[in-house]
Amino acid sequence: MVDKSIAKKMTNGEIWQPGIVVAVSSEKVSVRIIARSACGSCTAKSLCGAGDIAEKIIEVKKPTGSYSVGEQVVVSMSSGLGARATIFGYLFPFILLIVSLITLDAIGVSELINGLVSIGVLVPYFLMLWFLRKRFEKRFVFGIQSLNDQSERLLSCEKGE
Repeated sequence: MVDKSIAKKMTNGEIWQPGIVVAVSSEKVSVRIIARSACGSCTAKSLCGAGDIAEKIIEVKKPTGSYSVGEQVVVSMSSGLGARATIFGYLFPFILLIVSLITLDAIGVSELINGLVSIGVLVPYFLMLWFLRKRFEKRFVFGIQSLNDQSERLLSCEKGE
């Protein structure tokens, strides 16, 4: 099993997530990670049902080094990219929805039509994101390191080296 002490540590503006290599090709390495919501480690998560844990496959394009299926690795991403993804995935659609609701309400559209149109406005937005996915893939780049290499890096960071 992957060392829990490395899970989601942040150092030098990077977010690290442990995972296991599930596929290797010359162009990419696919890594399975366990994504946990902020509530994932809360002891009361079973009572409220908010704890969200899901398996995700992360594709690391053109990695340096050689990796094998089943190897424990650490996937890294700049923390700024995480914030940017949140903006595109949550903030912009939320703003679009609220502006649409307020605008349609101001011109006197019925609540049912207002709600349906406002939700419908999100369809072109997410279609646009889907059509631009190749462009996003170039910007949202993941790094990968063997778990042994990453453990040495963590120890050197903790010692202040």
